[in-house]
Amino acid sequence: MNNPASFNSNVSGQAILIGEAIQLLDSDLAHSKKVTMLKEGTLVSLLAISDSLFRPTQDFCDAFNYVQIVTKSDTGFVDGRNVYKIEDSNQDTSFSYRNTIYNLKTTSFFGIGVTYDDGLSFCSKYNQPAIIVNNSNSETSLIKMIKNDLYAEASLNSDFDFFELRADAGALDKIKSIKSFEDGVVLTIKREFQEAWNEYEVKLILYKNEYSAEYLSYGKLNY
Repeated sequence: MNNPASFNSNVSGQAILIGEAIQLLDSDLAHSKKVTMLKEGTLVSLLAISDSLFRPTQDFCDAFNYVQIVTKSDTGFVDGRNVYKIEDSNQDTSFSYRNTIYNLKTTSFFGIGVTYDDGLSFCSKYNQPAIIVNNSNSETSLIKMIKNDLYAEASLNSDFDFFELRADAGALDKIKSIKSFEDGVVLTIKREFQEAWNEYEVKLILYKNEYSAEYLSYGKLNY
């Protein structure tokens, strides 16, 4: 593996890390010296992104950018496939539950997504987790997915541990309503396909700062 030619510092904001055995590397990427290991769900700040793609295999869909990040105690470089930048959602996802305001935000990662260089990549090795933000303390968390009998169909056969809001060539999710219940809220979501649409419901369980989601329904397609 070679060092990237340069790093582009025109990247900023926050990201959340997803994956097992996430290594934070030092500046000498050619020798990949580990600084420390980072836990899934760690919130980090973004500093820079490599101008060059790294290809650990012959499969282009495995390619990624290295991302320079800073944690509470360290600065280093991480495989971009583990880094999900928190985006400003274009949906109205603010809601109140037990006198606390929450927001749902979308993410994007630094691997090869649905598009690359303004064209379709035809890659599917990516996910689109949503994160929940507690506005009272700025706590930012992933939402663990409960994989019930509806999960395979509603997730479009994804096998991912966290709740997602899709926005790609296959489907577009739009939250239509959010209603509060005893132990959380229920989202009604419209999903648009190229030639059809449906609606489904997801329950977000909000309990002692632990967040999970479960599909309650998955409607028939309308053409």
